[in-house]
Amino acid sequence: MPPTDRRKRGCDIYRFDKVKPVHCLEYSGYVLDKITNEPIVEASLEMSNTTDELVYILRTNENRYYNAVLPCNKDNKLVFYKGSHSKETVDISTGEAVDEPSTDNMIYLTPFESLVEKDGDIEKIKVDPIYFDYDKSDITTRAELELEKVLFAMREFPAIKIKIESHTDSRGTDIFNLELSDDRAKSTRMYLIAQGIDIDRIESANGYGEYRLKNDCAG
Repeated sequence: MPPTDRRKRGCDIYRFDKVKPVHCLEYSGYVLDKITNEPIVEASLEMSNTTDELVYILRTNENRYYNAVLPCNKDNKLVFYKGSHSKETVDISTGEAVDEPSTDNMIYLTPFESLVEKDGDIEKIKVDPIYFDYDKSDITTRAELELEKVLFAMREFPAIKIKIESHTDSRGTDIFNLELSDDRAKSTRMYLIAQGIDIDRIESANGYGEYRLKNDCAG
C-alpha cells in the first residue's frame, strides 16, 4: 500500500461568489394636494422600468405615506396619480450598489376642480378674458399669459377637450365683427396646436361676433 502523501492534505479550495443585490433604493414620502398642501387619501403609485415593464402598483397607506423599493441597475419611472387630480412622473436611475433610503419626498398633484369653473352645466377652464388688439386677431403677449393657464390644464389632464368661442363688442358691422371673432378663435386654436396640443382635443373654434354680446358699447 503506497504511503500517503501528507503534503496534499488540506488543499481543497473553496470559492465564494458575492450575491448581487436585487433592490437598491427605498424611495418614500407623501403625495400632497398642490392647492391645500394636504396629503391625498389613497393616491396611487405605478412603477415601471426602462422597457415600460410594469413592476407594481401601490397606494398610499392609512397615513397617506408611500414607500417604493426600486430595483438595481434600472431606469425607473414612478407615476403618481389620483382620479380627481393630475399625474406626476418621477424618473430615478439606480446602479448596482445599494443606496441610502431616500425619504420625505413630497409629490404634489393638482386637483382638477382648481382649474375649472362651472357655467351652468358647462365646465370652463379658469382664465381671465383674453383680449386682442383693436381690429386684429394676432395673439398678444397678454393673451399668451392667459393661454398658459389653458395649456397647463390640458397638459395636466390629457383627457380634457375644449371648445373655443370668441366674441366682440357692438362696434363695427355685424359681418365684420363675425369674421373678426372667428379669425380670433381660429388664431387661438393655432396657437394651442403650435404649443403641442393635439388638434383632436380642440372640438371647435368659432366666432360669434356680437350675436352673444359680452360688452354692449355701441358707437
